Amino acid sequence: MVNKSIPLILCDEEDVQGEHGATIGRLDESVLFYMNARGVSEAEAQKMMARSKIARVAALLGDDQEAQKALDFFDASMENGADGGNE
Repeated sequence: MVNKSIPLILCDEEDVQGEHGATIGRLDESVLFYMNARGVSEAEAQKMMARSKIARVAALLGDDQEAQKALDFFDASMENGADGGNE
């Protein structure tokens, strides 16, 4: 398993707030069971959950075009593999 984390820094001049989040491990068993029961593989469920987190953060940009660019980048990285196609 590869740890993928994204630092998030929210700045407003002198008011600086920083957060760093990372998730290591598997999906919650109940979420995985729910997804599997509906024909979604574990790998696809992980992609769906990761994309939903990216979409939530991208929505905070307040710019639909930039948010879509972030989602497009994520989608392309998933198509090319976790390392951007440099396996």
